[in-house]
Order: sequence, then structure tokens, then C-alpha cells
Amino acid sequence: GGMPGMGGFENYSSDEDPFGGMGGLGGAGRAPKRKAPLVKRELPLSLEELYAGCTKKMRVTRRTPTGSEAKVLEINVRPGWKAGTKVTFPEAGDDDGRHVPADIQFEVVEKRHPRFTREGNDLVLHTRATLKDVLSNQAVTVSHLDGQPVRMALGDIRCDDGRQVITMPGRGMPLSKPSANGQTHGDLRIVVDVSIPRLTQEQREVIIAALDAR
Repeated sequence: GGMPGMGGFENYSSDEDPFGGMGGLGGAGRAPKRKAPLVKRELPLSLEELYAGCTKKMRVTRRTPTGSEAKVLEINVRPGWKAGTKVTFPEAGDDDGRHVPADIQFEVVEKRHPRFTREGNDLVLHTRATLKDVLSNQAVTVSHLDGQPVRMALGDIRCDDGRQVITMPGRGMPLSKPSANGQTHGDLRIVVDVSIPRLTQEQREVIIAALDAR
């Protein structure tokens, strides 16, 4: 489908910026020209892109009084950006000669991730373990958003709001701006779904006795 107030619009990917990195597109309008309505567009980004940052280039074909012209709008996504972040390119829309060209505004939309969810600046990952694994303090390794392995001990589980969680401080999403206390990242929280085996009465009594002996 077309984009209101624009000749054409599509995702564009390139290692080079043919326009050397654009800021706003000019368009000094004469009074009493009225400005064309704001053109809004979603910018879908994966958690990996929001974690590491990236550059997105969008090709815009804008109509002008003399025909049409193609422009490339470059968006430098900073690590830690959140859904709802807006980037505006002044007067980058169509120019019909009668109005001041519209601004184009991109709004970040976070793509659904198959393993991680984001809660504020924290990353949350679900994993499974048996009761035996937890009691024997087995180690578990998961792959982070950047592909690096994260190793944790199941014995570090703590109850957090009714969930069994292992918290790894500073391994969550980067903060787009450091906090007042110097924190640069949120936390990584591993939610462990512990499967409880079927136990005999004797086994239950042994476990209860061990817990009572603490």
C-alpha cells in the first residue's frame, strides 16, 4: 500500500550512504503556505538491533512540482532505544508547491523475540530444569542477544514475585543514557520453570527432614 503524502516508501539496506548522512531536508516555505500533515511510519526493530544499535536506511521517493526524486533517510539506532522512540525528518515528504512539505516521523516498534522478552531495561529469558538439577547446583549456559554464552548456576535461584529467578546484574539491555548511579545496563533475569518429579512418601519425608534440619 502507498504511504499518505509520499510517492513511494520501502526498506533500504546498504553499506554506503549515498547522501553522506542526511539531517533534515530543506524546504523554506513562503508565508502563508501551510505545512502538510505529519507522515507517520513504523520502524520495526529486533531486540538484537535494539541491544547493539544499528543503522537503518529508508529510501523515500517524494513528489515535487517538477516530477519525483529519491532520497535515502538514515536512522542511527542507539543501543537501548525502546518501543515508542520517535525520529523525525523535517520536510522530507512530498512537495506539491502549495504547502510546506510534510515531516516524516518514524516510531520504533519492537519485534517479538522467540526467546527473550524486555521488561523496562531488563531482559527476561525462560528456561527449564529438573528439581535434581537445582538441588545439585547444575550449571546452565544460554546464548545472549549478542551471541555470547551466559553461564549460570541453578543453585542461585531466588523467589521473585512468585517466580524462580536467577538474576545477573548488568547483563540486560543497555541504557540509552547512563543512570545517575552510573548504571549502564539493566539486568538479565532467567526465569527457571522447575519440574517436580513424582515422589514416594518416603522420598518426601527425607526431603522434609532435610529442610527441617536447616
